[in-house]
Amino acid sequence: MQSIPESKRILSLYEELIKRVIFTEKGPLRFNAKLLPASVIANQYYCEKKVELAYVYGEVEERAERIIGKELHEELLKHAMKVRVEDILRKIFSGEFVIVREMLLIAEYKGVVVAGIPDAIAFDKGSPIYVFEYKFSKRTIPFRDYHVQTRLYCLLLNLMGFNTDNLRYALIIAPLWCKDNEKSRIILRKIPMLISRLSIPPREPVKFGSARVYIKDFKIDEALEELEWAIGFWKRERDAKPTSRVAKCRVCEYYDVCDSKSVNN
Repeated sequence: MQSIPESKRILSLYEELIKRVIFTEKGPLRFNAKLLPASVIANQYYCEKKVELAYVYGEVEERAERIIGKELHEELLKHAMKVRVEDILRKIFSGEFVIVREMLLIAEYKGVVVAGIPDAIAFDKGSPIYVFEYKFSKRTIPFRDYHVQTRLYCLLLNLMGFNTDNLRYALIIAPLWCKDNEKSRIILRKIPMLISRLSIPPREPVKFGSARVYIKDFKIDEALEELEWAIGFWKRERDAKPTSRVAKCRVCEYYDVCDSKSVNN
């Protein structure tokens, strides 16, 4: 089990990165980005050209500030928020089992700051054992970008200094109507606790009410390969890669301004 001093080291790095992002006027990446949200990296695997056009046409203005703003942003610099982060880490490193919801994860990889907020993380004996991500969709089988996003959360935990040797992730896919159904929301909220306590081995899918859960072992090499590919675009090492799926192009809001749409190939 990791120690309390280890939690202080993680907290120190955590605060340092957030302060750097907040007080840096322009980032070193394409579009002057100061950090890459995990959701944006996942969207690159849906269609990277769409991500580029969203920045060009201003649909994702100040993404970095917004993702930090959801959980911390300038509030992190206030005593109350700092105490909260310290309390969370203290509880994690006490060794007890705990589920933390919507915890901001932030780390640096090869000079690129990456951040994300998973829906829930289960910790036991000071280490993360499950990362949980909810997706509401008509489709019951997860798209690749769902896996990319959730694997990236796992990688962020590793880069932050947590022991991820026994880490798994669970994608919880639920129908769209579950969002507005109180009974379904209660069931969905209980899934992280049930999966963690039952120690369900990796399999797909596991059914919980109307939801299907896909459980995978975290493989760091896979996550690093995905991140390496994604940051190549942001470091201006290559152009944006468009999707090859005609169906995605036909429903894209940037269809009329995209010079790479698959329907013309």
